[in-house]
Amino acid sequence: MKKSLLLFALILCLCSCEQRVVRESRKIYKAYFEYVLKDPRSLTIHSAKCATDGHYLVQWEIDYSANNSYGGKVRKTINFETFGDFYKVDGDLRYKKELERYIR
Repeated sequence: MKKSLLLFALILCLCSCEQRVVRESRKIYKAYFEYVLKDPRSLTIHSAKCATDGHYLVQWEIDYSANNSYGGKVRKTINFETFGDFYKVDGDLRYKKELERYIR
């Protein structure tokens, strides 16, 4: 009984842990929003679906809304990928270095 309970607890712990590559990718997409939005504090992420190869590539489909220059709320869905020293937003390849000061 103790062994099965311990095994269950271990499996639960391992399944609930987010992979490091996914955590880092999430930091990158949040820094991207800080970089491009007029009012980053107005950002609301409605959904963020993630797919990864587990080692290198992370792909996101992010549904978000934020205020534009006139104060109106705009909602949009983007495809965001991170890999190596690069990230891609809707097919546009960019360097992660441009986001360094926004990464927390």
